[in-house]
Amino acid sequence: MAAVSLQAIYYLVYTGLYQSAFDTVGMERRFWKLLPVMFASLFVNVIAPVAGVGGAALFVDDAAQRGRSGSRAAAGALLALATELSAFIAVLVGGLSIPVSAAEIIRL
Repeated sequence: MAAVSLQAIYYLVYTGLYQSAFDTVGMERRFWKLLPVMFASLFVNVIAPVAGVGGAALFVDDAAQRGRSGSRAAAGALLALATELSAFIAVLVGGLSIPVSAAEIIRL
C-alpha cells in the first residue's frame, strides 16, 4: 500500500512540475486537465525513449488543440525537463559524494 501511495504522490508532484513550468512561460494550465496528458507523455517516453523529449510533443499537441501557443507549450515542457534533470543531477552528485568522502577517510 505504501508503494502505491508513493507512486501516486510522484505522479501528482510530476504533474505539478509541469504546471509550474507552464505557468512560468505564461501559459496557465489546470492541474486536473494536465494530469491525463502527463500520463500519456510518460507512456510515450517509455515506448519511444528519445531522452524524455517524446512526451513533450503531446504537451504541444494538447496546447494546440486547446487553441493555445504551441511554442509556449514546447518551452514549458523543455523547462520542466531541464528542471527534472537538474534535480536528478543534484541528487546524483550528493549521492556520489558519500562514497568518495568515505574512501578519502579510509585512505587517511
